[in-house]
Amino acid sequence: MVRGESLAGAPGPAVDQRPLRRGRARRPFWPLAALGLIGLSSGSPLLAQITPSQSLQQRLQEDQLRLRLLELEDDDAIEDSAPLIQGAPQGPLTWSGSLELRRLELQGTLPEIEALEQSLQGWIGRRIEAEQLREIQRAIEAWFWQRDQVVGIHRIAADPEQGVLTLAIAPLTLAAVTVDPSNAHQFNEARAIGFVTAAVPLGTALRPGKLESALLKLNDLWGVQVRGRLQSGADADTRILVLELADLKRQSVLLEVDNDLNRYVGTVRTLATWSSANNLGRGERFWLNPSSWGSGQGTGTAPLQWGLDWPVGLDGLLFSASANAGRYRLVNTGEVLYTGETGGVSLSLQQPLWRRDARSMWLRLSTEGFHFRDERNRLNLDDKQGGVLRGSLVGTSSDQFWGQGNTTLVLGGSFGSINLNGNSSFKQFDQFTTRLQGDYGALNLSLLRQQVFSENWSASWLLLGQMAATNLSGYEQCGLGWPNGVRAYPPGENSSSSCLVSQLDLMWRWKPWLKLVGFADVGWGERWRQPFRGSLQPNTYSLAGAGVGIDLGRVSRWLVSLRAAFPIGGNPAQSSLIDLEASSPSPRLWAALQLWL
Repeated sequence: MVRGESLAGAPGPAVDQRPLRRGRARRPFWPLAALGLIGLSSGSPLLAQITPSQSLQQRLQEDQLRLRLLELEDDDAIEDSAPLIQGAPQGPLTWSGSLELRRLELQGTLPEIEALEQSLQGWIGRRIEAEQLREIQRAIEAWFWQRDQVVGIHRIAADPEQGVLTLAIAPLTLAAVTVDPSNAHQFNEARAIGFVTAAVPLGTALRPGKLESALLKLNDLWGVQVRGRLQSGADADTRILVLELADLKRQSVLLEVDNDLNRYVGTVRTLATWSSANNLGRGERFWLNPSSWGSGQGTGTAPLQWGLDWPVGLDGLLFSASANAGRYRLVNTGEVLYTGETGGVSLSLQQPLWRRDARSMWLRLSTEGFHFRDERNRLNLDDKQGGVLRGSLVGTSSDQFWGQGNTTLVLGGSFGSINLNGNSSFKQFDQFTTRLQGDYGALNLSLLRQQVFSENWSASWLLLGQMAATNLSGYEQCGLGWPNGVRAYPPGENSSSSCLVSQLDLMWRWKPWLKLVGFADVGWGERWRQPFRGSLQPNTYSLAGAGVGIDLGRVSRWLVSLRAAFPIGGNPAQSSLIDLEASSPSPRLWAALQLWL
C-alpha cells in the first residue's frame, strides 16, 4: 500500500462553507415541490431515486479509490533493489586453526538453540578452517535473523584432537541510532530516531522485525525515503543503526484530461492535483484538487477537493482531514434545468497494527458529514444532511505464488444517519417511497490481487462488494459503471444499495512505455433492500462487459490510456435520470491523458 493507505480510505465528502439557502426549502410548498419531484422522475414509476448531487459525491469517492489503486501500481513499479536494513559487516575471526569436525556445540541462552544445532549437522565430518567457520557464522546469524534476533559469536573454542568446535552465541543490543550526515534532507532527524527507539529502545536486544516495522512506518510518510544499516559498536555485543534519509519529490502536480463522464454531466473532464509533502519535516502532506466537468453547452459540474495528512506520534498513526464542495448545472431531456450543490468533511485516523514488508495490517476509523441540495428550474427538490461513522481493517501481503503477487484485503462497515428536514415536501415524499430518513448501515469488502507472472506478463483482479442493511441514499450506493464497476457502462450506471463487482485485467508489456490490456467485468446490484410501490424494476440485475486497451507512457511521467469496452448481455434495469444505458447499451471508448509535473 502507498503511504500506508487503504483501498477503502478515500477522502470523504466535505461541508460547503457557503451559507445554506434553506429559507425557500422550508416553506410549505408541498404541491409545487411534488410537481418538481414528478418532473424529476420523468414519468412513472418513480425514476428520481438518485439525485445528481448524490451522484457527484459518489463519483468523487470512486475517483479517490481509483487514485489509490494507481498509486499502489506506481509504488509496485518502483525499482529499488536497496535492502531496507543492511547488516553489520562481520568482524575478524579470532580462530585460524583447522580440524575435522566431529561435534559442534552451541552455547547460549537463546531459544531453540538445539534446533539450530540440528540444522548445522551437515558440517559434521568436514574439515573446518577459517572460511568454513565464516560460513557457519553466516548460517547462525541468518537463522536467528529469521526468528527476529540479531546475534554474534563472542567466543570460539576448539579441540582438534577430539574434533569438537564450541561456539558461544549471545544476542546483540542496540547501542545508538544516528543519521548519516552525507545526505541532505528535509525530514526531522530527531523524529526519525524517535521512530526507531520507540520500537527498539536503546540498550535492548536488537529485533530485526521491529526495526523493519519502524523503517516501513517512516517510509509510509510523505516525501521521505529511509534506509538503515547496522554498524559495529564500541563493544563486540553492540550495534549502531545508521539511518540514511533522502527526500522524495516534495512538490508535485498531476494534470488530467479525460472523457470519464456521462452525457448529463458533460463531455470533457479536466483535473489538477497539487500535492505538497514534508515541508515541515514531519512527513505531512497538503493537497488540493480543483476540477471542471462540462461541455460547450454550459452543463457540468465544478467540484473542489482539499485535505491534509498529518502524522501523529512515533508509531505510524496518521490523522487525515479532507473536504470537498461542488456545484452542478445540467439540462435534462427538453429544456428543464437542474442545478444543485454538495459538500462535506471527513476526519480519519489510521493506525498500523502490524507492519512488515511481507504482511501488514491497519485499522482505519473515520467520520464524515455531508450536505446535498438539488433544484429543478429554481424549485428546491431536496435538502439532505447527515453523517456517517466508518471503520475498516486493511491487510496486505506479498508472496511468490506464480511469480510475484500482492494482495490487499479491506473489510469494513459504516453506520450513519440522514436528515431530510431541510425540505418537508421531500421528507413526506420519502416516507411513501425510499424511506431514507433515519439510520442506515452497510458492510463493505474490497479485494485486490496483483500478479506478476514474468517481466512482460501481469494481471490484476479487483473485487468490490457492499451489503446494505436498509435502503441507502445515492451517496452511499455503489455505481455499477466506470471506473470501479463494469467499464462498458458510464459512471453512475445502475446505482445500488447492495452490490458485487469483479474486474479482471490481463496486461502485456510490449515495451517499457507501451502496455496492452484486455479486461472483463461483471457486476450485480440490488437497488433497494426494501422495494416500494413505484420503484425501478427489476430490483436486482446484473451487468457484464469486456474490452481492450493500451497504456502509452510511464506512470509518474506522462500516460495516455485508451479503453474500448463492449457490453455483454444487455442492461435489464430501467433508466433513471442518472442511469443512461438501460435497454440499449452501446460500446464505450474511454480516453485519458495524465501528466505529472
